[in-house]
Amino acid sequence: MTTRPLSRLNRLRPLSLAIAATCACSGPVLAQSLGPVVADGHPLDVISGSYASADDGAAGYVFHALNGGSIGSGGPVSLTASGANTAAARAESAGTLIFAAGDITTSGASAVGLSVATGGRIELQADAGGQGTRVATSGRGSTAAQVDSGTLVMGNATLETTGSGSHGLVATGTAQVEMVGGRIQTSGDRSHAVMADNAVVTLRDARIQTGASYSDGLYALNGGRIEGDNVQVSTAADGSAGARVAGGATLSLINSDLHVAGEYAMGVELSGGTLRIENSALRSDHERGDGVYLRANSRADIIGTTITAGGYGININGDGSDVRLSDVEITANRRNGIWMPRASALTMLRGSITTSGDGGVGIDNRQGVATLDGLTMHTGGASAHGLYASYDTGGRQPLFEADGVDVTTTGAGSIGAVARLGGTVHLRDSTLLTTGAKGYGVLSGGPGELTLRDTHVRTQGLEAYAGVVNANGRLDIDGGSLISERHAALWVRTAREVAARNGAQLIGGNGTLMDVDAAFSNPFELHLDQDVYAQGDIAITPEDIAAGVPVLADIRVRLNGRSHWVGATTAVNQVALSDNSRWTLTGDASVGQLNLQDSTLALSAAGSTSFNRLTVSGDVEANNALLIFNGALGDDTSLIDFLHVRGDTRGSAGIQVNNVHGLGAQTSNGIQLIQVDGRSDAAYTLNGRAVAGSYDYFLHKGGVTTPGDGGWYLRSALTPTPSDPCDLDPTGPGCVIVPPPEPCEADPTGPGCVIVPPPEPCEADPTGPGCGIVPPDPCEAAEGDTACDRPPPPQIVRPEAGAYLANQAAAVSLFQHRLQDRNGADGMDEVRGAGWLRVSSSQTRQDVAGQLALTGRATVLMGGLDVLHWGGASQGSAGVLLAAGQASTDVRSRLSGYAATGTVKGGALGIYATWLQRPAEGTGAYADGWVQHGRYRNTVQGIGLAKERQDAQTQAASVETGYAWAMRMRSGTQLMVQPQLQLTYTDYRADRITEHNDTQVAVGAAGGLSSRLGVRLSGDVRTEERRVQPFVAAHWLHEGGGNRIWMDDALIEGAVPKNRYEVRGGAMLQLGTRWSAWGDLGLQRGDAGYRSVSAQLGLNARW
Repeated sequence: MTTRPLSRLNRLRPLSLAIAATCACSGPVLAQSLGPVVADGHPLDVISGSYASADDGAAGYVFHALNGGSIGSGGPVSLTASGANTAAARAESAGTLIFAAGDITTSGASAVGLSVATGGRIELQADAGGQGTRVATSGRGSTAAQVDSGTLVMGNATLETTGSGSHGLVATGTAQVEMVGGRIQTSGDRSHAVMADNAVVTLRDARIQTGASYSDGLYALNGGRIEGDNVQVSTAADGSAGARVAGGATLSLINSDLHVAGEYAMGVELSGGTLRIENSALRSDHERGDGVYLRANSRADIIGTTITAGGYGININGDGSDVRLSDVEITANRRNGIWMPRASALTMLRGSITTSGDGGVGIDNRQGVATLDGLTMHTGGASAHGLYASYDTGGRQPLFEADGVDVTTTGAGSIGAVARLGGTVHLRDSTLLTTGAKGYGVLSGGPGELTLRDTHVRTQGLEAYAGVVNANGRLDIDGGSLISERHAALWVRTAREVAARNGAQLIGGNGTLMDVDAAFSNPFELHLDQDVYAQGDIAITPEDIAAGVPVLADIRVRLNGRSHWVGATTAVNQVALSDNSRWTLTGDASVGQLNLQDSTLALSAAGSTSFNRLTVSGDVEANNALLIFNGALGDDTSLIDFLHVRGDTRGSAGIQVNNVHGLGAQTSNGIQLIQVDGRSDAAYTLNGRAVAGSYDYFLHKGGVTTPGDGGWYLRSALTPTPSDPCDLDPTGPGCVIVPPPEPCEADPTGPGCVIVPPPEPCEADPTGPGCGIVPPDPCEAAEGDTACDRPPPPQIVRPEAGAYLANQAAAVSLFQHRLQDRNGADGMDEVRGAGWLRVSSSQTRQDVAGQLALTGRATVLMGGLDVLHWGGASQGSAGVLLAAGQASTDVRSRLSGYAATGTVKGGALGIYATWLQRPAEGTGAYADGWVQHGRYRNTVQGIGLAKERQDAQTQAASVETGYAWAMRMRSGTQLMVQPQLQLTYTDYRADRITEHNDTQVAVGAAGGLSSRLGVRLSGDVRTEERRVQPFVAAHWLHEGGGNRIWMDDALIEGAVPKNRYEVRGGAMLQLGTRWSAWGDLGLQRGDAGYRSVSAQLGLNARW
């Protein structure tokens, strides 16, 4: 389309209609009166002024250009047509009209302001000040601009109509209309502002307004196309759409704003057309006005646009329609965000939907297919669900395919997602949150399904189940979570399947995992597979129980692939666990059948102080299973978890027993764990250890008094093993039965023969002498009778007790030492400084409590430095010492075979002082003393038990004295005898700890005063360069403080005999004038098989 410039019409040819009709002249003609102007094949320039016509029809055209003629105005003109069915300006057959500002008005009925017929062209140009042409009509059925297969170009023009049925702009046929700036406004009813009927209308920076009913802002039909950029459209009355598209037409808007206010006024209404809106805003104020309304076979592409509606945000109300939304924000104040009652398609990428009215569903889908990705949705009214798929209108089953959707509902009864009557909802990587009362997270009912993949569902309202399944629905949960903060996770009314897998979490905040309706009689299975965590009880719906509804439910629970159920039930018929799954009871429970395959049954949670009872009315089948019991272990009356099997037991399982605040005690018949009423064919073994205090417990089949009852018991005693198997079964293989002789045949009066006793005198006279006296108990009379002597079995002491005792003893003795351990010699030469280093190692064996065998090893590295010297013939010195050491002890019970290991790692810092009477000769008296502070890190780990850690420290002081004299002397050689006495006091303190099995361990006694009394016999051989001092020594060592620990309320003693005897031998070698070295070996013996071997090497430097 080209526009002829006004500069080309530079010749002034005013010509009146009369002159043009009566003569043919050349050159300019000045019109004497301003009337209709016709340019028929010739260009005409008109002067500014007013032109008018009152005729009807074609005779009333004020300006008329045809057959290639043109009319141009150098300034504003005013055209007035008052006739009916006429036009103020008409261009046809290649005729052109060009206006620069001015006014064009009509007042007759069915009159047209601007009329462009086939091949015609009209241009409305703005003047230099930007003022455009105003076109106004006031007659009924009139049109401001009508273009039929022609061209209309407008700049800053204004089109106004006031009559009924009077449109602003109508383009038909193959018309081309372009409007830049300006305004189009209609005031009458049924008066559209812009119509494109198989034509093309382009609007830019324009304002479109209608004020009466059924008057659309934009109307494209019959293949027409309207394109708008920065267009402002508003309609004020009922039934007036902001834009209407029909009959295969197209509407494209960008950066535009559509606002409608009337009842049944749609922002955009499509009937078989195409809509594309980008970066725009649609607003429909009335509660019966929708943002976008689509009838059958319509298509809408909406991008980056906000839609606000009193009614539906988008109403896809026709089969075959397709809506595609990207980054669209929809707000529906009273109705649904999107309504899909027909077989249509919706694709929504990102964006949001917000509704606030009761029943305002986010997306209500009855037959469509909705694909959502990255959408955020919020509903605020009651019964305002998020996603709703319900197949209740026939046609195609509705479907949601939703990824990354975030749904929040806050009203009462507002469900996050619903699939019912054959509707289907598939949610992936999404989040659903409801906060209102009875605002369920999801609901599935009917032949459709609702699936959750990596989706998190949470409810916060009262009586708000996280998931509800009714009408034989299906709920499938793959990953993610289903959590009700204040109610049960699931409510199953009737269902064909409920399954969860791949790490899904199902949690009921009120302690219930699932409620099942009492009348649901079909077999129903809750299937948890692959790392599912489910928390809460399984129960019959409380309302059904309260109403007395007979319970017909047949509930089954199956766990597989490391899944874990934490809860209890009295409503489940069958529980089956496989592939490392686990059921942890939270209360008393009962089931019909129990099957455990490579899985775990924990009868209470770890550390629980409330112990549970599980009753199985049928059989228990186990294969490589684990049964975990918690209890306060003590005597036979201990409180503990309990398994009661009314049927049979088969297979194999380990039994793990955890002590919870039990102090341990000696048992008699035993602590019963399992009662079996039927056949007890299962093989159960103790997994790990059962310990409490200082007691070890062992698993036994049958009680002491009821060995054949088929039950399983814990006893703090081992089953005694007879020395001769024939004592148990005299009829066994290889056993000889010797019949007893018959002595009564030879002597009827012999011992054991039956003699008829005389009559009992007390029967004849009960009051006679001696009658009424109870005979004495024969066991009381025969104190030595072994048949009457049945002492309780001995306590089985835990090996960990020996490890704790050994750790205490090691920490107390680790850094204790003697004077010769520091210098290796009986005397010293004249020196003013000395440093020394020693390393020692020892190995110890002993028994504790007659049951525990201890083997210990210790290594010490100690060094010191003399820092002070004094004296002459007699001398003294003082110094500081630093030590590090470690000890380990292996403890094994000879009765149970259990073992434990104790370790000690420590360090010490101290000072010492020594006085020698005659140091040069090595004879005379001496005195030595030291003070130390030590810190230790102790550990104890028993087989099958967790490692325990304990911190300890010592404060120790020692004094030692002795006197040496020469027994024999000759040149360079002497023999000396030196009696010695040493007293050491150690204050040992250690943390009070609580073991993982709940046993408290504390120091009973350790350290205290110990003494050493002995004699040392040494030689002294000297040459000019060497000095050798071999020695042997014998000592008596006495421990006055004892070595005891508390394990709960049991006091255990051992690991250090009260009296030990030691023999040591070694030698000191002087290496030149400044260096000396020494070494020795020692052997100790004591009570309880105590034996210790030690070795030491030392080095001394003097200056």
